[in-house]
Amino acid sequence: MTVAVLLLALTGPDVVAHAAPPPPETARPAAPAPTSTPRVLSPVPGVAGLEFGGQLRAYEFDRENGVQNVSNPNRSAFNVGGFLHLDYDIARSPLHIATSYFGAYPFGANGPKAQYNAGVDNTVPGFALSTFDEAYLRYRDAHTNATLGDQIINTPWALAADTRLKAAAFEGLDVNYTLGSHLTLGVSRMIRFEGRTSSLFERNTLLTSSPAGGTAYKAHDTSGFLLADITYRSSAVTATADDYRFYDIANLFYAEARASLAPMSPYHPAAAVQYVNEHSTGRAVVGRVVNETYGLQLSANLNRNVLFAFGLDTAPMHYETTTATSAAVVGKGVFLPAGGTTASVALGGGRYRVAFGGIASPYTESYTADPLYTTSISQGMVERQSPGTAYKASLTFMPDNKRVRGILSEAFYDYGNQLGSNRTYETDVDVTYYFSPVATTPYKGVSFRERFANRQQPTLPYDFKYIRTQLQYDF
Repeated sequence: MTVAVLLLALTGPDVVAHAAPPPPETARPAAPAPTSTPRVLSPVPGVAGLEFGGQLRAYEFDRENGVQNVSNPNRSAFNVGGFLHLDYDIARSPLHIATSYFGAYPFGANGPKAQYNAGVDNTVPGFALSTFDEAYLRYRDAHTNATLGDQIINTPWALAADTRLKAAAFEGLDVNYTLGSHLTLGVSRMIRFEGRTSSLFERNTLLTSSPAGGTAYKAHDTSGFLLADITYRSSAVTATADDYRFYDIANLFYAEARASLAPMSPYHPAAAVQYVNEHSTGRAVVGRVVNETYGLQLSANLNRNVLFAFGLDTAPMHYETTTATSAAVVGKGVFLPAGGTTASVALGGGRYRVAFGGIASPYTESYTADPLYTTSISQGMVERQSPGTAYKASLTFMPDNKRVRGILSEAFYDYGNQLGSNRTYETDVDVTYYFSPVATTPYKGVSFRERFANRQQPTLPYDFKYIRTQLQYDF
């Protein structure tokens, strides 16, 4: 096993699009060129040019709080969902038309009116869903891949984000062009978004709406995003640069480089660096955003079955002094930290000191699907909307037959600043068992996955646990 093939499974967010999950020894690069998710489909007997694929998933989610209150009780949810994808090659040409239908039904497991029940974790969600989340026309040849319509995409800061039952989807145009064997240029223009708990494409984001199971923000229609990117790949190095314009929210520039340090070594040492620069733009509907984040990741195989990785992300805090009529309106117009990070203190005389500087991520907020090296199962710097410093160490184990994948990680987050301290710790365990032999193609068959996250923090609920149980069949 090499670092390159296990790196994302070990340290990255839990992101799987509408394709059968890759076998344990493969993983997408952390910052790919934007492209609709490739699939390994099966031909429909008797219908030339028509192929299909899909997935069924039963999912149980439990969220336990060390301290409960009316607004933050323990929550759980059960749901069963799946999708069927059809792809038709028009007259054996470069043109394809495709669609996917996704549906979910909880079979009454969450009681009546689950969407309005505070005890149901509607991040899953706990209610039924029904949507054609893909319907597109695609042109694909040796150099060009262009997709127009409702689609699943995988870009660093706008992606499928399949962390529960349903993948997020986008509506728009995605184009990639390959120059030679190493360079890919891409552009994406997405105008609508369908989140993991929605059956509709809408002109909003996770920061400008009140999605079921998510944080409620003031509703704003936005024009989606424009992304231009470039990717360089060789046998030893992958480098990407992605420039997002999240209309009326922020401009976000993201760069990453990954390199094998000793390709012939049995330990396969590797290093990666990442950089984020984000500033508010347009109407700045979520407030003024100012962020610079720097990341480093080192990894190596301890033996043929165990991979170790260590990641670091850091972002400087920004401060300003402001005048306000009350503490409730302090920082109005600024994208402030959340989740217990101290954002302001009173100086007297109506003056306040404000701390800010986190990443505003319109399409991964609360999904733990961002590309930062230190994001864990239950949270990371993006979910806390906070600058600071984070560390994450992890081990991935896989036996020779590849039928089991186990991931153990420990993370530390220092969200403290001049106004107050805040240190958070998280331990994650993620184990997947594959019932069928694992080949080199995307896995098809039954798999069982169990995930456990334990977060400890100095603010309510102090101790926080996730338990996720997933039974899945890919065909």
